[in-house]
Amino acid sequence: MMTRVVSGATLVACMLGASASSVAAPGCTCISHGQMTEMVGGMKKVEASVGGSDVMYPASYGNYCGKQSEPGASACFNLTSGEELPASEQAGWCNDPWCYVDPCTCPVADLALTSYFPGSKLYYSYSNCGGVDTFSSSSSLNVDAGCAANYTPVTTGTCLLKMSNGQSKVDCTAAFAKEGKCVMATPGGPNTTATQYPPTYGEGCGVHLEPGSSSCSDSSGNPLPQNESAGWCTDPWSYVNPCECTASDMARSTYFGLELYYSYSVCGATDTYTENPSAVTITDSVGCPSPPPPAISPMNWPFTSALQEGCECVPLADMYLMSSTDASCAQGTGKCANASSGMLTANYGGSCGIHAELFSSSCYDQDTGKMWADQCEEGWSVGCRAAWCDRPWCYVNPCTCSSVSDIAASQYFPGSTLYYSYANCKSIDTFTPGGSSVDIASICPTTSAGPATTSSAGTVGAWAFLTAALMNFMTLLAC
Repeated sequence: MMTRVVSGATLVACMLGASASSVAAPGCTCISHGQMTEMVGGMKKVEASVGGSDVMYPASYGNYCGKQSEPGASACFNLTSGEELPASEQAGWCNDPWCYVDPCTCPVADLALTSYFPGSKLYYSYSNCGGVDTFSSSSSLNVDAGCAANYTPVTTGTCLLKMSNGQSKVDCTAAFAKEGKCVMATPGGPNTTATQYPPTYGEGCGVHLEPGSSSCSDSSGNPLPQNESAGWCTDPWSYVNPCECTASDMARSTYFGLELYYSYSVCGATDTYTENPSAVTITDSVGCPSPPPPAISPMNWPFTSALQEGCECVPLADMYLMSSTDASCAQGTGKCANASSGMLTANYGGSCGIHAELFSSSCYDQDTGKMWADQCEEGWSVGCRAAWCDRPWCYVNPCTCSSVSDIAASQYFPGSTLYYSYANCKSIDTFTPGGSSVDIASICPTTSAGPATTSSAGTVGAWAFLTAALMNFMTLLAC
């Protein structure tokens, strides 16, 4: 992988300005405001209603924990000149970190409904970002977000799963819309007419609305009285990660074009909806990573990796590892990979999977040390995950892996001869600038017997070992 990650962190800090100051890691995932954006002066903006006036705000406003720019607030900006006031003249809340959150899944005490985007039903929280709300006059005591009944939020310690980012959202005015968005579901099966459903449908243990099912709702999508609806309509369930969950009643959903699995038993209920839930088997097509990504990675299945790679992946040799107690990279193994950008996980690149890019600002918020919550979209490249962050890859031996054409040289470990491939893991390389530039013939010597053999591959590995050993020796001399 390339070493451009270090300069990337600096770039984000410059582009975010003061908002890149260190804040506490969010307890709940920050969510996007989801409003329509437009280009103004070469920058992506969103129109907010502040004090009765429409003001153009940064497109990323409230999407992540941090100080948010407030060009429409006289307590923070000079509204005539458009310049931010000196810190000594600003109200305290102007510099306090906050972000938008899902009121149904974020159990914080200071939830408040924004007035900047009327009708959006967007809630924000300062405490979620380690701040104190001195701006709002209301609290979660007045929150009426229309959350699912008996709701249990998705947490990292369970097998519950949020709906994949791969499910497209559409503009929606239904009462169950979130940020003006819904998803299109086909409750009657893949070949039936799609119906608008809540965008958080199936996320967490709860009684989820079924506006497209005649067993649960009327023709207008309103829930039927309980004595008129099917029993399963009021039973709690959730989508689950089949790669991590051992529930005996997991079944595949037919509502979406994604390979989503659900379970009633994980929510303490019995599945009376599925015809034969115990007969469901999890197949290779699920695409569980092998081994799973580090625990600090987001649960973004099914965009993880194939179970089997084309060529054998090459784990990092011991010469690249060193003892460490840093939990962010050691993760209970006691070792981390000593990369040029910093200490990475010991299993970095060792198998097909999404690997923790801890020092890449394209994938991780360098202030919080956590992955950006959202995937980047067209025109939005800061404060979000680049596409390659979510794509599986691994290190390969270029002299024995002839089935892929995207082999590229890594620059994460100076002096090494490590090569990586995305195609080997059934993925597409959008990381390497210009694609692969490796001349396999020049690095894999041939013999009279034909192309590179196991012995030539061993020569490459031996050269890597000698190079790394020499570097380590020179480092000791410098000490």
